[in-house]
This record gives sequence, C-alpha cells and structure tokens, in this order.
Amino acid sequence: MAPTSDGGGTKDESVKDLFDRIGKEVLDKVHDAAKTYTSELKGDLSKATYPNDRNSTGSTPQDPCQLNHSLHTNVTSGYDNDNPCKNRPNVRFSDVIGGQCTDTKIKGNDPTNGGACAPFRRLFLCDQNLSHMDENKINNTHNLLLEVCLAAKYEGQSITQDYPKYRATYNDSPSKMCTMLARSFADIGDIIRGRDLYIRNKKKDKLEENLQKIFAKIHGNLKDARTHYSDTDKNYYQLREDWWTANRATIWEAITCEAGGDKYFRATCGGSESPSMARDKCRCDGDQVPTYFDYVPQFLRWFEEWAEDFCRKKKKKLENLDTQCRGVDGTGKERYCSRNGFDCEKTIRKIELLRMGKGCINCLYACNPYVHWIEKQKEQFEKQKKKYETEISDGGGRKKRGASKKDYKGYVKQFYEKFQDEYGNVEEFLKKLNKEGICQSQPQVGNQKADAANFTKDNLAKTFSHTEYCQPCPICGVKREGDKWITKPDDDKCRIKLYRPIDGAKRTEIKILKSGDGQTEIENKLNAFCAETNSSSGGGAGGSASNSDSQKLYDEWKCYQFDQLTNDGQEGVDD
Repeated sequence: MAPTSDGGGTKDESVKDLFDRIGKEVLDKVHDAAKTYTSELKGDLSKATYPNDRNSTGSTPQDPCQLNHSLHTNVTSGYDNDNPCKNRPNVRFSDVIGGQCTDTKIKGNDPTNGGACAPFRRLFLCDQNLSHMDENKINNTHNLLLEVCLAAKYEGQSITQDYPKYRATYNDSPSKMCTMLARSFADIGDIIRGRDLYIRNKKKDKLEENLQKIFAKIHGNLKDARTHYSDTDKNYYQLREDWWTANRATIWEAITCEAGGDKYFRATCGGSESPSMARDKCRCDGDQVPTYFDYVPQFLRWFEEWAEDFCRKKKKKLENLDTQCRGVDGTGKERYCSRNGFDCEKTIRKIELLRMGKGCINCLYACNPYVHWIEKQKEQFEKQKKKYETEISDGGGRKKRGASKKDYKGYVKQFYEKFQDEYGNVEEFLKKLNKEGICQSQPQVGNQKADAANFTKDNLAKTFSHTEYCQPCPICGVKREGDKWITKPDDDKCRIKLYRPIDGAKRTEIKILKSGDGQTEIENKLNAFCAETNSSSGGGAGGSASNSDSQKLYDEWKCYQFDQLTNDGQEGVDD
C-alpha cells in the first residue's frame, strides 16, 4: 500500500506519522462538535480555589510551569499524596525490565482475543496526586485543570531527566524527547477520559472512581451545556472527552516545561499549507499542540512503542552477542562459540567431542538471558497481533460508553473508522510497523549487517529466532577461512578413529559389575552380587564363586596399552 499524504503533502513514512495524521483528523472533528460548549469547560489556573486556605483564591500562577505540588493543590490528605511522583522510581526507561502484558493488569486482555502491553514508561507515570482527589474540593473545571497540570508537569520532569540517560545507552533511538512526552501526554488524556487500559490495583480503580465523581460535580455546575452532557450511567464520557479537548493546550504546556530545545518528529505547527516544526520546548506558537497522539487509541500507541523498544533492544543485544560469541579471545585469536559455551573449532558434536576455551563461557552467559528475552518478546507480539485483529474488526471493541445520545461516537471509535479503511488487515499494519526507523535499519554486528526486524508472518521465525550466535556448534565444527567461518564437512575427519589390537597384542581382562540403569535394577543387581560374594569362599569380585562370574552380573572387558593398538591409517579424531 502506498503511503498516504495529509493536507500538507507529508507522507506517512512511519506508523507515528500515520497515527498523528489520523489523530489530527479526529481532533478536528471532535473540536468542531465541542466548540459550542468550550467556554464552560475550559479551565483557568488563576481561577483555581482552595476551600481550606485562608486565601482561597488568587494564589495560583497562570503559568503551569510555576506550579508547586506542595503549594498549589487541593490534595491535602498528607503522607506526600500531593506529590504526583510519590512511590514512582527514578528509572522511567529500562533496558532490563519490559512492559506489562499480564491479563489482570490490562483492561480487555484475555487468552482468546489477545491483549495490549503497557510500556514500562506507563507503569510509573506520575499521577499519584490524581488518585487522592476529593470531589468536594476538586469540584469545578479550574480545580481539575490544576491537578491534571501538576501531574503533567512532574511527569514531564521525570521523563526529561531520565530519557537522556536511556538514549545514551541506545544512541540510535529514533524517538526524540518530544515523542516521549507526547506518549505520556496521551496516556494522561486516556486517564482523564476513562480510556486508560492499565490497571494499577486490580481490586479497585480508585482514580477512575474519583474522576467520575468530579465530573459529576462539573456537570452539575454547567449551565447551557448540562442537558447536552446528561448521562444516565454517570460515567460522563462525552463530557470528559470534550473537557480534555478544551484544556489539552494548557496540559501540553505543563508537560513540556523542562523540554529545552527539543522538536517534534514532524512538522505540525501552523496551517496545513506550510507547516513548521515545534522546536522550543516541543511547542508551537500560541496554544496549538503539535501532537495528536492523544486521539490515537491507546492500544495502537502502545503496540508501536513496543515495536520500537523491541527493535532498539534487539539491536543492542545482537551487538553484545557478537562480542561474547565471536570476536576475539583474550589473546587476540578469532573465536566461534556456541550458546552452550563450547569452542566450535575444536568441538565435534557428532562424536560428542566437546571442548571449552577461548572465553566461550561468556557466550553461554550472554545467550541464556537473550533466549529467555526473545521468547518472551515473541509471546508479547503474538498477544498484541491477536488483539489487533479483534480490535479492528469491531471498531475499537467498546460500545458507546454510556453516552446520552445514541449517535455519539467517542474519539476511539472515530479513529478506527478512518484507520480500518487503510489498515484493516493486520499484515498491512505490520508492513508499516517494519518501517519504523530503528526496525528498518540493519544492525551492524562484527563485519556484517544482521537482518532488519520484520513482523510480517513470512519473516517472524527469523525475527524472533535465537540467532546463529545462540545455537549449538555445527555437527562437525567450524574452521576459519580468510575472514569467514566455514562449517566443516561431514567426512572421515568428523568421526572417531577406530582401533584394533595388533597381532599378538597383550591384554588385561577385567570383569565389570553390571549394576543397571534404574534405581530398582541397580539395587537388585547389587544385592545379588553381595549375596553371592558373602556365600563365596573366594570373597570379592576376583574370587572363585561360579555364580559371581555369571554373565548376568558382569561384563568382561579386554584392555590394551596404546602401543598394542593400530588404526590402520584411518583419518579422524583421537579421543
């Protein structure tokens, strides 16, 4: 399928471009439908009130970047609950721990229909203060905007502090700071609108309960818009979506306070005729928000983020495998090691000749975690692929969510209606996913380039393979020819030399007790041996008791000194 162009002539070079383009189309439609009631829903930080304070009004700065969670909040229950990042680790991006795909932690996941995987970044999003909101204090649009801006500001601060360290490890990461902030911004939007899939506490969704109570208060304070947003189910999904649309510009300003000179990945500022890049703090001029990720279904965003993270980590892991399983040993000699830690130049599996050395134990230490990781990634991919198929087929999987009007369609439903026309088939989407920058590039390993990641069905086995590094040695081993490793042929050299005694050879005969294999067999034969030995006047194994010499109890071995043997000039291996 050819890439689609938007109004500005920009092609969908990647899935991120595709998402942003359709997201903008959805926002334009949602904004037009909600603008009649925007004036009642748009919050103003300077109008936030603090019912328990002596000076209950006029103390909140208009600039969200000047907000302080210990000063400007109505979350006053103590225990540092006003801190959005309370109990959140400083590490927001991990090269060890993956995302969360467990069915009990993600809404809508099940073994039959697959499921979503929340990225590690989402697991520790700074929204702690939102779970402790009291609807009697956060009872209007201004006070709610204050708490959401606090969460956004501290989330943005957390991302901007930790992501540079992560990018230093993966210096070819395609996602810039603005993209990471846009992902968290969209997750906050999903939380506010009741669309978040992640379940922090499976017993009780305290945050969602709080938001329903708060929007009930906001709905009660509306004038002209009250009837429009009436909701018999008391979930207020349409009201919540329109509230987000009215206030997203201020929330974006809050999450980008620490962004510095970073720019967004595509030109979205200004009009469609000549769009420009968001450069300073990931912002456009005025109140225009450069990203439209918040109008892309969370499952799809997470799938794209998962793919990017997979390709980034796999590239780094392949480089490590090349170092530990190939390259040179401590003396500078080239080596070819197996996942079992064997030196494949000297190992011949066909005759069970196994040789270690050249530091090949490091290959075992590198391969064991890699094999576990790649198998887990394959499971997560299959889970999300299955979810995609069911999600697209039913247009988002969720019904009208208790909206008061039968013809109301939320932003998720509207996105899928546009999206499925182009990518209703999962294979078409996976082809586009392959074009993510980091996935499309071929990892450089040693003197060669490894295959790029490919998620389409014909290439899955290779994408999720254990790689050549983490395989046993070739059955007859390898040898070095020039700058390449060559598999040794299965010829006469790939077998043990067979010896026979020379004429007149002297031998020593030894009788070996046959104790058997299984526990019962061993016990029975040893008991028989002991019984015969005790009844024999000769005593031990070399005695004269005829029963002890029975072939049922012994093997008779004929042993020779090495100089009494010949191999008749055969080629092969002495072992």
